Amino acid sequence: MQFKHDPARLDKTAAVLTSCISLVAPANAAKRKPRSEVFWNIAGSVADTAADLCINPVHAACNAKLFVGNVNAFKVISKMTPVLDAAGINMKEVVLK
Repeated sequence: MQFKHDPARLDKTAAVLTSCISLVAPANAAKRKPRSEVFWNIAGSVADTAADLCINPVHAACNAKLFVGNVNAFKVISKMTPVLDAAGINMKEVVLK
């Protein structure tokens, strides 16, 4: 599946991010690793222009430990840290729990 964020269709982007994280968050999700990689790629591209849409999905991905062993995830988390901090989400606590 190909997805490109359209700033004029934030509803579509929010739906895709929410669907992606819903699919990969469960520990027993099928194809979890490759699908989480797709999630991090999408979140990374969206975070450049609409980081606020990524707050809940990125937080959920971190709670599900989808960042473990994923370099791209750490790039997205790093990019998102100021926005997550502003939303009251302490990523150090989330990552270390």
